[in-house]
Amino acid sequence: MKTKLITIPLACIITSLWAHRPQPVWELGKQMIAPTLSTGQIHPVQGVIEVDAQNTFAIPVELLGDQETYTIEFDVKRPASAINGHSITLCSNTDTNAQQGLALVYHPPSYNCAWMYINGEKMAILPKLLDDQFNTITLLVKDRELLIFKNGLLLAATDAIRPSERPLRFGGGYTTGKSPQAYQLRNIKLYQDAVFPKGYDRSTEIMLSTSGDQYTMFRAKIKDPSLPRILVVGDSISIAYREYISDYFRDKAYVDYWVGGRWYEPVDLQDKNAKVKRAYRGVLANGPYDVVSWNPMTLHMWNPDNPQSCSVENYPENLTEIVHFLKELAPSTQFFWVRCTPYSTVDANKQRTIDYKRSTRLDTFNQLSDTIMQNQGIPTIDLWAVCEDHPQLSSGDGVHWPKASQLFAETIAKAIEPSLPIKK
Repeated sequence: MKTKLITIPLACIITSLWAHRPQPVWELGKQMIAPTLSTGQIHPVQGVIEVDAQNTFAIPVELLGDQETYTIEFDVKRPASAINGHSITLCSNTDTNAQQGLALVYHPPSYNCAWMYINGEKMAILPKLLDDQFNTITLLVKDRELLIFKNGLLLAATDAIRPSERPLRFGGGYTTGKSPQAYQLRNIKLYQDAVFPKGYDRSTEIMLSTSGDQYTMFRAKIKDPSLPRILVVGDSISIAYREYISDYFRDKAYVDYWVGGRWYEPVDLQDKNAKVKRAYRGVLANGPYDVVSWNPMTLHMWNPDNPQSCSVENYPENLTEIVHFLKELAPSTQFFWVRCTPYSTVDANKQRTIDYKRSTRLDTFNQLSDTIMQNQGIPTIDLWAVCEDHPQLSSGDGVHWPKASQLFAETIAKAIEPSLPIKK
């Protein structure tokens, strides 16, 4: 099992840590961009440079020194009308085959999330990293351990970055066939020192990122063992609402988080070594948990564009098997099933509304799940109803509900709170 560090930013009073900053070894506008390390048209205009899939540039790997300690700093602004799915690699020196280096990949709204890759593996999820204003991103490596900052606030931390022989490249596509729009960069600086942002507060709350057989999850750092523990299981919808659940239970319970739990057919869930069972086994071993809020990526499993991945005929038997498995694995844990959210659309009056036609398959599986959970004595939390009550909070992609995240979190938190043990 691999354990990394990831942190959640907290609002804090900023105090200066460094009176004097080292000088950068490379700075946009002061050092040349080597033509041999650039593609397309790379021409800074008033200190701003634009990168996309075709227009990229790189800084020689030698300027990272021995790659034990260095800092990459830059301001970045996404397009005002960013297109969902057209993701961009902001910077990278990753060698996936050699499992070396780092890469920061941004996925525009409505997902609006960045992924940090370390040694070719996704190690941190960074929600709401960018907007259409310039934000300062700092990637600080000290003794090969990475700290990621946005505007001086610590977002995430990892360890054990292996030195890469590849140059540090800014720009590049991520999804085949979906070329990213142009992103603006400025104030790009590279240091061979650990240069902390002004105002870095070391009291930021820390979480542990743990990887094992078939899973990667994030765990709260336990300071008071007497407090209850909660596990949130979900997909990209839960990425947005999980942080509000953590806020709701701050100083009252610890909240861990796992994006996962799904299975695709054909699958034999009677097999005790089925991949999804191995994943659940590993995740729950990080407990014990008092409560689990559980939606095993149902939007992915029940996708109407891929119906063969989860059939109506096999689903009840498969879900029942997983429920029995989880009850045996964690008999003292109270599970709560979280109903899948519907798709949305725009009506003739240009108002956001539920897309009931496209959501037919989701509704069918929600009802099948309701029956199974009722038979198994597992309470159900209805996020579908929240969406129906607030269709205006849906996003333009028809899938996600970022503006409803706080409502989702409150609905879940109030449902599970009575099942938490009272601290003595």
